[in-house]
Amino acid sequence: MSNYFGRSGLRGLRRLLMEAVRRLYTLCASTVSAPPKKQESVLVRTVSSTPTDLEIRAMSKLRTGKLNHGDRVEVYRNLHNNTFSIRRDGKVVKHLENWMTLYLQDVKFAVQPAGREKVRREGKNNVHAYVRGTVIKAEEHHLKETFKEKCVEWVTYNPYQDDTFTATVTDPETTFTSYQPVHKARLVTLKQGYVYAAL
Repeated sequence: MSNYFGRSGLRGLRRLLMEAVRRLYTLCASTVSAPPKKQESVLVRTVSSTPTDLEIRAMSKLRTGKLNHGDRVEVYRNLHNNTFSIRRDGKVVKHLENWMTLYLQDVKFAVQPAGREKVRREGKNNVHAYVRGTVIKAEEHHLKETFKEKCVEWVTYNPYQDDTFTATVTDPETTFTSYQPVHKARLVTLKQGYVYAAL
């Protein structure tokens, strides 16, 4: 190994790979950005930006494992790369990017009290709140529509304000919005960084 990458061995290989990824992103950004176009006296500019080293590292660490119908998983918010991390059998197998959607059934919203108190005491975030459920592969159109129709309550969690997950429930007759603690749900949709539930 040291014959090819010098004394650093694997670190040299990692450095070369990171440089290759950086060049690839720069190349992609330069090919996407086109010269300004004039359309009906309005100047349209395309904005291109080269990702920073931290953004490249975050993108390269995203897991893209496969989830199967019926897998029991737990999902938590990953603040490092702004995605949902999906764990199966205690191991992160996939990161759910904001353009992806995950459907779960028989869901429990779990908050570990010790972790919540540590966040409040130290002011530093840690992983202590999970959405646990069974994966539903909703390739069929009617299943997607079922989730879309039923999962209408927005579920959030703020360790500084709430002890549990909270659902934003709107009364259809009075259009009054209330915030209720939620511990379980029949169906849950995770998409675009939000959690929607059918309670």
